[in-house]
Amino acid sequence: MDSSGNSSTVRRFVRLSDPYPKTDELGFVLPSEQSLTLHDLCQFRCAFIRGPQWVGKSFVASQLEGTFRSIESPQYDVMSLNLEVWAPHEGVIPCGWEAWKKSSRMGVLIIDSLDEGDFLYPNASHAISRLLKSLTGAESGRLSVYVFLVPLDACPYPHQQAVR
Repeated sequence: MDSSGNSSTVRRFVRLSDPYPKTDELGFVLPSEQSLTLHDLCQFRCAFIRGPQWVGKSFVASQLEGTFRSIESPQYDVMSLNLEVWAPHEGVIPCGWEAWKKSSRMGVLIIDSLDEGDFLYPNASHAISRLLKSLTGAESGRLSVYVFLVPLDACPYPHQQAVR
């Protein structure tokens, strides 16, 4: 809340260990010791950002990408896969992946709509898993991964509900 008592427009996130965060009248998470901002998320090496459909995960993914691109030191090679619009014939290797692997720079991989990718292209998550497993120890030590998805219990795709 700002000094006038109104909710901030800053998006906040909560850990799974806090299933009932304090929210304002519109359902937005209020600032607390447990809530995280976008900049807080940047401190994690790996994060799964889960939420129901149409809550704004793709918007947050693009904000996260912009945040990492604006950090001056260390500079990051930012790569993203939006599986909502991904075409399997392109493969799962994000633009800039090979150049990043050959460099010594830190890397950030943002995977948006993992659930949708698996619905549209049944082996998308397996292909991404193989891509990540192919990294050397040094490469994986330089990479942060952020995955945006709908939780399985809220997943609108029938075949994924059956997999639970």
